[in-house]
Amino acid sequence: MEKKVLKKKTTLTEPQFEENSSFEITGKGSNHGKLENGFMVKNAGSIIVEAESGIAGKIPGITNIWLTANNDCTKNNYTLHVKGRIPKGKENINLTFFDDGWNVYKMTIYPQTEDQIHILHYNSNYGNIISIKWDFLK
Repeated sequence: MEKKVLKKKTTLTEPQFEENSSFEITGKGSNHGKLENGFMVKNAGSIIVEAESGIAGKIPGITNIWLTANNDCTKNNYTLHVKGRIPKGKENINLTFFDDGWNVYKMTIYPQTEDQIHILHYNSNYGNIISIKWDFLK
């Protein structure tokens, strides 16, 4: 008689992070750059760059970035919040965000006289931000 061995079925899932992880920066303080090798998760507070909370002095004119999510977890609704303004002499800034499913979300911020909070809503099955690129015009 042959003996049967039952194997437990396992399911692979995406890792679920609960805290932000520090990003590395290329192009600090310049017109073009990127943040990578970190992640920003929903409702975990300010972005962390070079082990510091917030982004002041790293992307010109931008003082903070954070991510929130809709309380209804079945909808996968996320909101990126970007606080800042365009420095004098610049026309606008293009920000490109990549989530952990490598979906791309873009935001353009135009000149204004005061710091403002700019928002970008998106839907994703992943949602965590793993990379950010910026480009200033002019």
